[in-house]
Amino acid sequence: MKAPAFCRGFFYFGRNLNLCRWPELARIFNAMMKLLKTYGRKLIRNFYLVVGLAFLVWMSVFDTNNWLNQYRLRSKLEKLKEEEVYYLEQIEVVQKDRQELLSNKRSIEKFAREKYLMKKPSEDLFVIEYKK
Repeated sequence: MKAPAFCRGFFYFGRNLNLCRWPELARIFNAMMKLLKTYGRKLIRNFYLVVGLAFLVWMSVFDTNNWLNQYRLRSKLEKLKEEEVYYLEQIEVVQKDRQELLSNKRSIEKFAREKYLMKKPSEDLFVIEYKK
């Protein structure tokens, strides 16, 4: 006894798929194949439809600017814009610190002692690190 038509496996890129596991998919596939058999020749004869479909497939899958690359580029652009905002904020902070350092000699000494751990020759310096 043969299995029903929608239950028979078919070849798809060299793999035998058994559609009995997905009967809804098999019914849809069979309906599409029936439509293709009935109207397929008329559709294939329409030159503009064939060329248009080929163009869409080429641009969406095979071209260097396909949909996947466009998505990756958009996400990279968004990430770079976020980094740009961050670095512009950092530039403002650094310019503010620079202006403060250039305006006051006492602030230069404070900056040197805090950032670079500089000291006077007669002083001893102790660095205390706290465990987090």
